[in-house]
Order: sequence, then structure tokens, then C-alpha cells
Amino acid sequence: MSKNEELQNRISKIEGQIKGIQKMIDRGRNSLDIVQQIVAVNSALKKVGIEILKEETATCVNDKKKFETLLESLFRLK
Repeated sequence: MSKNEELQNRISKIEGQIKGIQKMIDRGRNSLDIVQQIVAVNSALKKVGIEILKEETATCVNDKKKFETLLESLFRLK
């Protein structure tokens, strides 16, 4: 599977999560459950953003591992 296909799959999953949140709101689900799902979507989007940045900037940085660590720290995913 190509990197682009991987990213598209992740985005599709996020889209499904968002539709699920909409249904939760429509059905009057517990606010904490809804917020928990929103946090999960936010985290998933950050991870997609990091992957996109890694791909776009990897050629600009000599030490890819060091750069990945920096990006993860910036997005507080560790």
C-alpha cells in the first residue's frame, strides 16, 4: 500500500468517526462520551498531519530520525 493510500484510509476512518459524533449528538448521548470521541478525532488528525509533514520535509533534513522526534514533540504525541 502506498503512503498516499495509507493517508486516504486514515482520513476515511476519521470521516467515519466524525459521522459517528454527529449521530451521538443527534441521539443526545452523554457529553463526556462525545468529547472523548472528539479528542480521538483530534489526535488522529494530528497524526495524519505529522505523516504529511514527514513526507514533505524528509528530503530537507539530513537526520530523519531526529526530525521525526522533533515533530512528535511539537505535536505532543509521545
